[in-house]
Amino acid sequence: MNRKIFVFAVCLLLASFAVFASAQGSYGDINGDGQIRANDARLVLRYSADLDSLTDEQLVLADVNGDGVVRASDARKILRVAAELDSIDSITPATTEVPTTMPEESSTVTTTVPETTTILDGETTTTADFIVDIVTETQVYFETPDTPLSAKEVYARAKQYTVEVDACLGGDYMSIGSGFYISDDGKIVTNAHVIQNALSVSVKDADNNEYDVVSVIAYDIDLDLAIIKIDATTTPAQLCYECETAEKIYTLGSALGLLDTFSDGIVSNPSRTLESDYMDGTMPLIQITAPISSGNSGGPLIDEYGRVLGVNSYGYDEGQNLNFAIPVSYIDMLDTSDPVAMDKFIEKYTVIPDYVTSDSISLSDDAVKLQPNSTHIELVAFDYFSMNEYLFDAQVEDESVASVMWDPEAWISVSGIISTVTSQRMLYITGLGEGETDITITYGPKDAGISQTIHVKVTSKADVYYGGLEFYPDFGIVYGECPVDAGYNEFMAMYCLTYEKNGNEEEAIERYVRQLKKNFYLIEDESTDEDGNSVFSYSVALTGKTVSIITRDDAIVIGFTTF
Repeated sequence: MNRKIFVFAVCLLLASFAVFASAQGSYGDINGDGQIRANDARLVLRYSADLDSLTDEQLVLADVNGDGVVRASDARKILRVAAELDSIDSITPATTEVPTTMPEESSTVTTTVPETTTILDGETTTTADFIVDIVTETQVYFETPDTPLSAKEVYARAKQYTVEVDACLGGDYMSIGSGFYISDDGKIVTNAHVIQNALSVSVKDADNNEYDVVSVIAYDIDLDLAIIKIDATTTPAQLCYECETAEKIYTLGSALGLLDTFSDGIVSNPSRTLESDYMDGTMPLIQITAPISSGNSGGPLIDEYGRVLGVNSYGYDEGQNLNFAIPVSYIDMLDTSDPVAMDKFIEKYTVIPDYVTSDSISLSDDAVKLQPNSTHIELVAFDYFSMNEYLFDAQVEDESVASVMWDPEAWISVSGIISTVTSQRMLYITGLGEGETDITITYGPKDAGISQTIHVKVTSKADVYYGGLEFYPDFGIVYGECPVDAGYNEFMAMYCLTYEKNGNEEEAIERYVRQLKKNFYLIEDESTDEDGNSVFSYSVALTGKTVSIITRDDAIVIGFTTF
């Protein structure tokens, strides 16, 4: 079965990892299975930390830097090749002599830190419990308890290093995630997708202290990891390198924007590889049962000693508590050689949306395909001026084919780049009868407006979802009626389409609910709206996608969360 992977934030670009085939015994292939995998890097990393031994032949194959020394940087290079971040050609043949762990003349010192200590900032080294980055002379030491902590004690420790990460994407659009400190000078690990396309980023700790992110130390969309920095003295987390099945774990983060949300569970599988549209099964993830939601992305996966095992990142949108974290060892794969100030990060990585334009209309779609009674939600963007002085109009050429409604309330302000400020207005296009027609949208002064055309084709072979949205089943197709009204319901925080009752609404609702469940809207909830009407809501686990069915005396209202 082709399962769908979701992430816990607004935007996701998930890495696709591939395995490089190589001849058995080639450089980087430490375990001799003919392939370069993450496990080869793990063997080298454990050897460099004096945790395991390697044979003389393996030592030669592990020295991919070719400097006669086996160290953490060799593991980094092997892992980047295994993750298809670097070419296999980047592995330099090593000397035929058996390498050492570290020569005395090396400028980088490998330190065996006692198990009661953690984070040193800068060149990477490891201990039995920690992957460590050394960037400055600063050293922060923590005691590792001799026995597991209680849940309250774990929480008390974790809240010191866990933060909410808020990325402004323009206007009222926010990407909310989580993160954790890895140094005492304000460095924070989070998911790359949390800050993707951000115009600004800030963090908030458990005491509601807020800090602006001043720089991005590392950003890797393939690994889906980033290191950001604030100007503050901070308490870093301990990073634990190993975990095992059935181990007790905890999570802390801003689930659905709820700061300081704590949950628990166990490790289901410490090295789960996933096959999906986004992954080819070579990146091992930590599978957990702890409940996490949208907003947990980038937050810490914590063991019973208060140490961080992984970065909470993904989950299945079907099933129960099938969630995944990126092991902390992948933090070491990040390139920290080119930190940039926040404004430079925006220039380098933030993609300006197509709808931020000057003196023009921008459409999410200029060609629409519909079934009779189905609806397409169009985002029409334009420069923001005085609304009283400008004309916004939509005319259908053939009104037997399609109808159109403006949402009178749904004005969405979107802060643009530099000096441009753009707004969006929602246009609802409904198919009436089979055929083709054009809809002309006009914006601007009444005597000098500009226009743009949307071509509409109505056919029985069109999609069964609301057009312009992703995987929201269209009630109009099931019901056989067109919506008569559209608008935004502030009480429910949903966009709504209203359908008049025709006597067949109960049967249609039953069919619609079955269709929702086929699309994994499996979480059910019953409530009332502001007028006391019955509301049945169906959600996809942890994605934030929700469809609500509101039954009124004279109408059925379908609400959905989107945009």
